[in-house]
Amino acid sequence: MKPYIQLTIRTKASTASWALGEQFIDTLEEHAGLLLPEQISHNPDKFTESYAGKMALEQRWAAPCTLRYGGGMFEVAEEFAWRRKKNHQIQRLCEPHKA
Repeated sequence: MKPYIQLTIRTKASTASWALGEQFIDTLEEHAGLLLPEQISHNPDKFTESYAGKMALEQRWAAPCTLRYGGGMFEVAEEFAWRRKKNHQIQRLCEPHKA
């Protein structure tokens, strides 16, 4: 199995607002976009959609979803998952600490 990094963010705070989503994507754009998604999905096990830029995500970020269970219905926000498949050489941005 190839080595990989998986990040999961869990919080009790609401993450449904696009303002928060936009700030999150802005964070991924830092450092020459090394963390920007190549693909996005609401299902972290199945990626079929290419990332088309931050503005294209506004409609997909925390999109409302109606679930039916036990004869009832309730609304939840869909998950947001992203992945990168490209390998990037990471350039050293600081000098080693000298004692």
